[in-house]
Amino acid sequence: MSLPGPGGSHATRLALVAIVFFLTISFTACGNSSTGPSDPPPPPVNALPVVTSILVKGTLSREPSQYATLGETVNVTATVTDAETPVAQLTYEWSSSVGGTFGANATTTTWTAPATLTGSTPVNATLTLTVTERVDATRNNRVTATSVVDLHNSPKEVGDLAVLFLEDFSKQLPVDNVMRNFTTTCPEAAAERADVAKSNADFEIQRYFVDPKHSTTVPFAGNCPFIGRAPSGDACALIPVSWTARNRSNGVVGTTSGMDQVTALLENGLWKLCASDYNQLTATGDRGLATLMSRPYSPR
Repeated sequence: MSLPGPGGSHATRLALVAIVFFLTISFTACGNSSTGPSDPPPPPVNALPVVTSILVKGTLSREPSQYATLGETVNVTATVTDAETPVAQLTYEWSSSVGGTFGANATTTTWTAPATLTGSTPVNATLTLTVTERVDATRNNRVTATSVVDLHNSPKEVGDLAVLFLEDFSKQLPVDNVMRNFTTTCPEAAAERADVAKSNADFEIQRYFVDPKHSTTVPFAGNCPFIGRAPSGDACALIPVSWTARNRSNGVVGTTSGMDQVTALLENGLWKLCASDYNQLTATGDRGLATLMSRPYSPR
């Protein structure tokens, strides 16, 4: 269809104006993103809380960090920062992979290890801290951090090592077998090895008794205040013992009974024996029999 020229009819010109107006309105409606209502702006970015460290430390002087024994209460300290919210306004929740109880849900708290545990020790106990920051009515920031604790049943572990040592000694096993659970870093260990070798050479042990009902403490004091001296050790075991033995040089048989005093050090996460001292209480027969064990100190 050809458009009318300047001389076209009035009706024709009105129709063309109407068509142009309709096209203009249609085009505007299709491209209305710039004039319609806009989406709400995104919420401001809120940084997550940051847990930089969790330190676990017992109260004894030489007790290492990240260590606990069953039933022990240790201090737990978390270092937390947040860019927008004061640390005191964050909320905290503690949990443990092995149970036990926490003193408070705060950055500074205590953890009491469970008194008993299924299975043997040592085990890794994982303490988990969950930190929550309330951003607004509908949003929370939440982060978690963990700390691994070397959990022991230290009195049992040390006492069992001491009993095993005394049984191996009484069976007069080779020196390396008897000394296999001793540390080489303890100053008394070399003398103990020499004592075991001398006892194997000088005596034939005929009967022995090693009481498994030991008394073991873990003071982490650096030494054990036993009768006669204070040998190196952070754990101290007292084991009732008796031996009947024949002196190889003269054939005399005698019996000695008393308390063996065994110490231990925690080394690379494991308890290692350090020293053994025999406190003789009674003796019959060969009066030299007390030299079965190292450095006896009670009167004979």
